[in-house]
Amino acid sequence: MRNENGNPVHRWDGLLITDSITKDAYKDTWLVDNNDIKKGTVYYYGIFPYHIDANHLDSAGNPKKHYRWTKCISVVAGKDLEPPIIKGLSIFDGVNVTVAFTIPTLASGSYANITLVAKKGGTPLDVTDGNKFLTLNDTDTTASFTKLDEESKYYFVIFVEDDQGNLANSDAKNIVTGKKPELKGIFFMRTSVSKIPKDNNFIETITISRV
Repeated sequence: MRNENGNPVHRWDGLLITDSITKDAYKDTWLVDNNDIKKGTVYYYGIFPYHIDANHLDSAGNPKKHYRWTKCISVVAGKDLEPPIIKGLSIFDGVNVTVAFTIPTLASGSYANITLVAKKGGTPLDVTDGNKFLTLNDTDTTASFTKLDEESKYYFVIFVEDDQGNLANSDAKNIVTGKKPELKGIFFMRTSVSKIPKDNNFIETITISRV
């Protein structure tokens, strides 16, 4: 049985999730409750054995408060997280990309993980699906990837998870990288000094060469 108002006290107290006459029906498998779950709601569960013969059968109008029942447990249904937003992408030095973004402030709890994923050629599907990864803080507003491949289309997504295991992600943004900048006009100089005779004297000459 499931109840939203506190621990159920008999098998008619709340919403019936399942009714089985097989003793070990859920010994090795999970019972999944997908009956009109409202996110953020506290639900209370209890299991109530009962007789099925007419002499012991109870009813909603005459419920028996069973003495052989499980200890009740409670759980908070998952909540929707506000997704992060990628506000823009910019390229510097051809193959480096800066991502500007906003990480929403949580109403309660904290973030367990915030990851920015870059994937070449397609949208990242989860936090592990990418070529490069950056771990973010919830106060960050920009982050940069360096040394990406030249002239390649990269997709960027931010994945977040809170301390209750709730997940959300941003929409994907993409950009095409350029080429690495060429190094121009950089060289080393070598100089040498020598003396040559002239009119019974010596004059100094300086030779400069590029190597």
